[in-house]
Amino acid sequence: MVILMERAKLVVEGAGAVGVAALLAGLVRPAAEGTTLVVLSGGNVDAGLLALVARRHETAVGRRLRVFTRVVDRPVGWRRCCCASPPRRQPARVTHVREAVDLQVRQTGVELTLETRGAEHADAIITAMLAGGYEVERV
Repeated sequence: MVILMERAKLVVEGAGAVGVAALLAGLVRPAAEGTTLVVLSGGNVDAGLLALVARRHETAVGRRLRVFTRVVDRPVGWRRCCCASPPRRQPARVTHVREAVDLQVRQTGVELTLETRGAEHADAIITAMLAGGYEVERV
């Protein structure tokens, strides 16, 4: 589904993309002569499911990074850890976590979801956060 969405700009439900998946996985061989055709069918896919599949793929290929860290419990605490030094990146989502994690007084846990340019950029962000003195856990 994701490959068809990204490369061909087609929305196809899971069952309709099975033929392409079988070809890509080598489970079906293309015809030795002539053209191999795969029928794509079924655009009846829930928008929420489509978004979930796309987000999971972005995370798997490094274009979306989710990390947990601890910061000073002040409005600018999370902003300093991901935006103050290169490679700067504005978080797509910030979630404060104050329960079920080991925190010091005046400290809050923060789960950051960041959109990146790829795996190298994600690694550079983590390196910059570590260099800034933050503990970083990939989520």
